[in-house]
Amino acid sequence: MKQLFFLILSFAHFTNANEISQTTISFFEMPDFQVYHQSVKEVNDLTQQIIILDNFSTDGNKSMHEWVESAKGKNVLLIFPVLEMKHLQFLNGKQQDSHSNFVSQLNKIFNKKYSLKNDLYRIYSNNQFADLINRYMLQFVDNDLEKFVMKNPINQIFNIKVMDQAKEDVIKHYLRTKGSYVSSAMDVDAKSDFLQLVNFAENKNLVFRWRYQNLTPSRDQSVQEFIFEDL
Repeated sequence: MKQLFFLILSFAHFTNANEISQTTISFFEMPDFQVYHQSVKEVNDLTQQIIILDNFSTDGNKSMHEWVESAKGKNVLLIFPVLEMKHLQFLNGKQQDSHSNFVSQLNKIFNKKYSLKNDLYRIYSNNQFADLINRYMLQFVDNDLEKFVMKNPINQIFNIKVMDQAKEDVIKHYLRTKGSYVSSAMDVDAKSDFLQLVNFAENKNLVFRWRYQNLTPSRDQSVQEFIFEDL
């Protein structure tokens, strides 16, 4: 099996109030992609990485800066990959089994870049990225992934066929990792999906540490509060 690798192709800064940096990364055969990142002024043993998978543009956007504002005073390194449909098509394609742990590799490359001694990281994912993270967690045991948010996944999270085919240690880790399943207000299908996952865990007598959040746009900040909790 070919090995995964990241290669930093270029590194540049653009000046704004939040001092966000930009890096171009090459990941195996996948098209190059941009990653914005913003760190605390002093990195120490407790600095933790937060990966935010959302629909960011290569020019940055309001949502990115809102995350930076929310992270003020927190000992975190914020990572904003800019992934387009061509990148998702690659990650969702036939080679996904050997390449879908790119999230873990992304965590490692920026840990090394900033000399972080804390390998733990948290991840926020939205829409199609929530689907990507769900598949990732059902394929790998990632002990460094401490907490996650899956918001408004395109597909249902609970799939009995996939759950039954996954390895036992993977399912146990998947359910006991602290997470939040977030849906838009009045999303009945999402709540039903979550309850099926609860029932699956109960029937298997497995530890379940997820929670369900039903949010309006005005309450979206609570998702960030969950990610930054106790940091």
